[in-house]
Amino acid sequence: MKKIFALILGMGLFLTACGTTDGADPDMGMTDPDEDNEELTSEDEDGVADGDQATDINDGPDESGEDPDKPQDRDGEEGAGVTDQDAEWDDDVNDMKREAEGGLRHGVVDFELEIDFQNDQGEWQFDYEVKQDGKKAKVEIDQDQETDREGRLAVEEIEAMIENIKPKPDLSKKKAFQRVYNHLELMEEEVLEIELDIDFDDGDTLEVSHHYS
Repeated sequence: MKKIFALILGMGLFLTACGTTDGADPDMGMTDPDEDNEELTSEDEDGVADGDQATDINDGPDESGEDPDKPQDRDGEEGAGVTDQDAEWDDDVNDMKREAEGGLRHGVVDFELEIDFQNDQGEWQFDYEVKQDGKKAKVEIDQDQETDREGRLAVEEIEAMIENIKPKPDLSKKKAFQRVYNHLELMEEEVLEIELDIDFDDGDTLEVSHHYS
C-alpha cells in the first residue's frame, strides 16, 4: 500500500513539473543572444549612417557660398575702403603730375601773341603763363565784336596753338609766323603787324615781330 501511494505521489509531481515548463512564456526571463546581436548591429549601422549624414551636411560651402570648414579671410573686406581711398589718392597725384608735365608744352612757360589787322579790322591777343600754382591764360578777340576767354578754355586754346607752332629759341621768324597763320587760318595779307614773345623753362626766349607795309 505504501509503495502504491509513493508511486502515485511521484507521478503527480512529475506531471506538475511538466505542466509548469510547458506553460512558461518563452519571452520571459531568457532572451535569444543572436537577436540581441542583431539589434545592436542595426543600431550601430543607424548610428554610422546618421554620423555620415551629419558629416555630409557640414561638408562643402553653405548657402552663402562659403565653406564653413575653411578659414575665412575678412581682412580684405575690412580694408576695402582703405584700398579704394588709396587708389583715389594715387589717381589724384597722377592727375597733378600729368597736369604739371602738360603745362610745359615744348618748355614754354610764358607765351604772348599779338596780331593787328589791316584797315583797322581789329586785334587779337593771346596771353599764357605757367606758374607753380597752375596755368593762366586769356584770349582777347577785338574784331567786329569783342570776345574774351579765360580759364581752362583759354589754356586749352593756346596750348593747341603752341603744339602747332612747335616753338624753340632758334625758330626762324618766317616759320614761326607761317605756323601761327596756319593754325589761326589767317592770310598773311590780312595782317598789319604781328609780335610773338615766348619764354622757355631753361631761360631761353623767342622774340619775333614784323610790321607789314
